[in-house]
Amino acid sequence: MPERSLDITSFDSSEWSEWVDLENDFEIPPASMTEIINGGQTFLWHTLETDKRWVGLVDEQLVQLRISSGDRLEFSSLKIQEPIAERLVDWLIPPEEYAANMAPLYLLEDAYLKQCIEHFRGLRVLNQPLEEILLTFLCSSNKQIVQIKRMLQLIAQHFGKPVWEGFYTYPSWETISQLELEDLLQCGTGYRGKYILGSAQKIAEDTESFFKKLRDSESPEAKKLLMELPGVGSKVADCILLYGGKRYEAFPLDTWILKAMRERYGLKKESNPQILDFAKTHFGKNAGLAQQFIFAYERKVREL
Repeated sequence: MPERSLDITSFDSSEWSEWVDLENDFEIPPASMTEIINGGQTFLWHTLETDKRWVGLVDEQLVQLRISSGDRLEFSSLKIQEPIAERLVDWLIPPEEYAANMAPLYLLEDAYLKQCIEHFRGLRVLNQPLEEILLTFLCSSNKQIVQIKRMLQLIAQHFGKPVWEGFYTYPSWETISQLELEDLLQCGTGYRGKYILGSAQKIAEDTESFFKKLRDSESPEAKKLLMELPGVGSKVADCILLYGGKRYEAFPLDTWILKAMRERYGLKKESNPQILDFAKTHFGKNAGLAQQFIFAYERKVREL
């Protein structure tokens, strides 16, 4: 389903702040920023002008981003909201933190990975709330990005809180736990609906304790905890840890990554656990960041 058209004039109204330079030295070319927004790690965003301007939610605040003529990243936010600049920098990962995370990958003797990184310079894994990411990846199984996006926008529209015309937050896990299965099915969840509802009911028994334990546990224990939820297998758990927990060692094995591992790295006969062992050894503690570049590049080159 194509993305719905938005009237750009409404995003230049008096309700919005002036455009402000984000100040930090963010080097994110337009193509990489588009991949960050549309590449399957965040879903409540829209492109207003192709490769130029985006609008969406950071936590529960509505933000616009654009790349200026000098390749600087600028933002605008609703005047009625609290200041967002500090959280926006944290959401995008501060440049100094990004550089430190990327440094080990640059040292690898891996020509293919270097090609992926060069093609999507500045690509990063966003720092998003774990509570939201758990919901998004419960919706992701066997769905394309555009379908996941539509499903999640419907869930937000029906059960979340309104922020501004056409934009809604995700519902809380307590809210989801009180729904009927039919409520979720009307949002296009299909068989995923029972997993979302079952997970919500389990989490809502003590939401604060569940997410605290998830954050405080080492990655193997956190992954095991996630996989106790209905519908969460190894790949979904790794996605949740990577995109919502800043566990950069997590290496989700989706279709694109499996193709790359087998064709680019010669792992044609290895099992999934063996491929994960290879990724951990070869890419090191930031294997998940390498995965993000490979994922983006594989989708790009195979579309050409």
